[in-house]
Amino acid sequence: MQDINDSVLENVYRNIFVPVVDTGTGTDNIVKPDATTGSWTATVSGTDPKTIVYVTVEDDIDQDGTWEFQAHVENVTGTTKLTGERVTETVYPTIEVEA
Repeated sequence: MQDINDSVLENVYRNIFVPVVDTGTGTDNIVKPDATTGSWTATVSGTDPKTIVYVTVEDDIDQDGTWEFQAHVENVTGTTKLTGERVTETVYPTIEVEA
């Protein structure tokens, strides 16, 4: 597996940093550290039509640990299905200080 850190993200901290997950050319399928799975609907990049982009929103990155991401694209009829390389990213805990 390629580490997504090599090409896209810096350190990611739970509930703090909003990364752009830019994984390939549909959906970004995810596996959270607790092994739950899901997907985020991505859009085609405005600068590279071979790339899909998903910008996380609050509570998307809600667990510390190793996440897995994989792009998946299908054409409208479902006859062509493409899957990108699986990449990983470590999410670090934030330091929470009471005011």
